[in-house]
Amino acid sequence: MLWLLLSTLLMGVGSLEGLRRYEEDTQIQIREIRDSLEDMKREVRNHNLELKAFEERNHSVDSSLDAIRQELKETHQAQKEINKNNIGSLEMKIGSLETNSKGLNADVKQIRTTFNESQDTLKQFKDRISHLEKTIEAINRNVEHLEQALGQVLDAYRVEAGQSPTGSTGTKTYKVISGDSLEKIARKTNVDIKTLRRLNNLSSDQIRIGQTLKLTE
Repeated sequence: MLWLLLSTLLMGVGSLEGLRRYEEDTQIQIREIRDSLEDMKREVRNHNLELKAFEERNHSVDSSLDAIRQELKETHQAQKEINKNNIGSLEMKIGSLETNSKGLNADVKQIRTTFNESQDTLKQFKDRISHLEKTIEAINRNVEHLEQALGQVLDAYRVEAGQSPTGSTGTKTYKVISGDSLEKIARKTNVDIKTLRRLNNLSSDQIRIGQTLKLTE
C-alpha cells in the first residue's frame, strides 16, 4: 500500500514538471507569434506608407498631365489662330503676286514687241549703213581713179612741157578713207601688207580714217 502511494506521488510530481515545461514552451511560442505579428504590423504600416506615397506621386503625375494637356490645348488653339492669320496673309500676298505677275507679263510682252521692232529698225539701219559704206567705197574708188587719171594727165602735160612727171621723184602716199583696211589698201596700191607696215612703222593692221600712208621709200 505504501509503495502504491509513493508511486502515485512520484507520478504527480512528474506530471507537474511536464506541465511547467509545457507552459514555458507555450509562452515561448506565444512570444514568437507576437513578435511575428509585430513584424507583420510593421510591414503593413510600411506598405501603407509606400502606397500613400505612391498615391501622392500618382496624384502629382495626374495633375502634371492635366496641366500639360491644358497647355497643349491652349498652344494648339494659339497655333491654329496663328496659322489661320498666316494663311490669310499668304493668300493676300499670293493674290498681290498674281496681279503683279499679270502686269509683268504684259510689260514683258510689250518689251518683246518693242525689242522686235527695235531689231527690225536696227536691221534697217545696218542695211542702210552697209549700203552707204558701199556707196562711199565706190565713190572713193572713183575719186582715186580720177586722181590717178588727173595725175597721168598732169604727168603727160609736164612731159610735153619738158618737166619731170610728179611720180618720177618723191614718195608716193595714200590717204585712208572710210571702209579701208590694210589688206584693201594693199590690193588697191599693189603694195604688200608687210611693206606697208615697214614703211609706216605699223606694229599691227590698225589704221584710222584720214591717216596718210607711205607707199614707197
